[in-house]
Amino acid sequence: MTEKLSIHSNAEAPAIAADWVKQRCSHAGLEGTPAFQVMTCVVEAVNNCVEHAYRDAPGDIGIRLYSNTRWLVVQVQDRGQPLQQQTQQADPDPLQIDGRGWFIMQQWMDIARYRRGKLRNVVTLVKCRE
Repeated sequence: MTEKLSIHSNAEAPAIAADWVKQRCSHAGLEGTPAFQVMTCVVEAVNNCVEHAYRDAPGDIGIRLYSNTRWLVVQVQDRGQPLQQQTQQADPDPLQIDGRGWFIMQQWMDIARYRRGKLRNVVTLVKCRE
């Protein structure tokens, strides 16, 4: 199964992405905690597009979800500013307001990668079904 969604970068984008991913996970047979983790990580990636890549300016965000019997893969893409390389804390303060998203993605997903290519930011999130 391959599904695609294109949304505009605005305050509603994370909620739209959450609903869409939740439905696709259910359709793919991924439920409970794993589905919640995927949805939360996609919302964080989309929120990063809105706040950091586009800096609250207009832009488009593409989400692709691939699923088979072994993996669920989600890619979140934008054409905004590249991710600024930051030193990621190994264990950020849970009360800290910002800066925990990438840490959470790395903890909850089997694979979480960022790359910049062809003037695009691409976050790839992979969840093993087994």
